[in-house]
Amino acid sequence: MKKIFIFAALLLSLGLSACSLSKNQPLEEPLVGNDRDEHSCIGSAGYSWCEAKQKCLRIWEEECPAEVLGVNSSISSEELGIKVSYYSNPENKTGAKAEGQRIYFYMNGPITVSDYRTGQYLEGFTKEDDVSLASAIADRFLKDIDKDKCFVKVIEETDTYQKAIIDYPDTPCPDGSPAFTCHPCPAEYSRTNGIAYFMYYKDQPAKYFYFSIGQYSLLMGSAGATSSLEWFNNLEFIK
Repeated sequence: MKKIFIFAALLLSLGLSACSLSKNQPLEEPLVGNDRDEHSCIGSAGYSWCEAKQKCLRIWEEECPAEVLGVNSSISSEELGIKVSYYSNPENKTGAKAEGQRIYFYMNGPITVSDYRTGQYLEGFTKEDDVSLASAIADRFLKDIDKDKCFVKVIEETDTYQKAIIDYPDTPCPDGSPAFTCHPCPAEYSRTNGIAYFMYYKDQPAKYFYFSIGQYSLLMGSAGATSSLEWFNNLEFIK
């Protein structure tokens, strides 16, 4: 009986030792690098494909935008000789309408087709090739206005374009109200608290345009609201 007891104790001891060895034995790890996906991203190393950035990345190290937006609509005007491309948000579409020397842009939401003229727009004008933008604006809009009270101001110039506005002194009105309420400049084409300017493209010396944009972008609220998508940054000459 004593021999049987000793033999059983020995078996139990061996079993416990084997169990202990099994618990302490490190698990075999998968070989990192042998699970590349169709884009060659290594999933076992935490990499996944980012369509927006066209590369593999770890999302906890580098953000992957949900979508890269591009212009998806356009409007052309044979009369102005231009094409304007823009992004139309599927949830709040941008509409466009060419009418005479203007192209209007509006939203099918707060602004409806019936009152598109209250939206943003560009307007085209012509000038002589050798006439400067400032002179062309002054000759057209400021002929009979005191130059000290209303004048053309160039606000930006590059190798390819020049921007200008019709400006005025910030002298308060006689009744103390702000200057913009009583200046003698043409109201629709003068400095406001929104975005508006004249623009001349140097490779098109016989044309210039007025951009009336206001205080908001038609892409406002969209995750893809970047300057490359806005209509006033996507003008192309077609003749």
